[in-house]
Amino acid sequence: MAAPDSNRRVIIRVEPRVQTQLHLLIFKGFDTSQNTTAQKYSLGDLDVFPDLVLSIVCLKLDIMSALRFSQTSHGPRKFIAHILEFRRVREHATETLFALLGTRLAKHFTIFDLYSVLCSGDCATCGLSGGFVFLPTLKRTCMHCATKSSTTDIVSLNALSNYHS
Repeated sequence: MAAPDSNRRVIIRVEPRVQTQLHLLIFKGFDTSQNTTAQKYSLGDLDVFPDLVLSIVCLKLDIMSALRFSQTSHGPRKFIAHILEFRRVREHATETLFALLGTRLAKHFTIFDLYSVLCSGDCATCGLSGGFVFLPTLKRTCMHCATKSSTTDIVSLNALSNYHS
C-alpha cells in the first residue's frame, strides 16, 4: 500500500441519499416550525432550571453529548429543537455535522462552535471568502489556503515520528 501524499487534501461530500437517512435518524421528531415559543416539554429533574440556563448548557455540550441528550426522550429532543443555534445547524450545516460525526471529530466541538463557523463567511487564514471548513480545527478556509497554507497541513503520525527521530 502506498504512503498517502502529504500534499493531498480531501473534500468530504455526503451522498444525498445517505444525508437524508442521517438527517431523519439524528433529527427525527425535531419540530420543523420556526415557532420559538414552544409549549413546555418535560425535562424531568432539569425542569427546575430556567430555559435560558439549560439552553446555554446544551450549547456548551460537545456535539456528541448534545445529540445523545436529544435522543434520551421526547422532552429533550423538543427542547433542543427550539434552540436557535441547533435549528440553524439543522437547516444549513448538516453536511458539515455529518462529516464531523463520520470523522469522530464531533466530540471536540460544540454546536455553538459549528454555528459560529456557519455565521462566518471568511477564510480564517487570509480573510477572503471561505467556502470550505477545515474539520480538524473547524475553521473556514478558501480553496487556496486549503491546498497551499501551512495552517491546513496534515501529517501522519508515522511521518511525524520520522521527523523527530
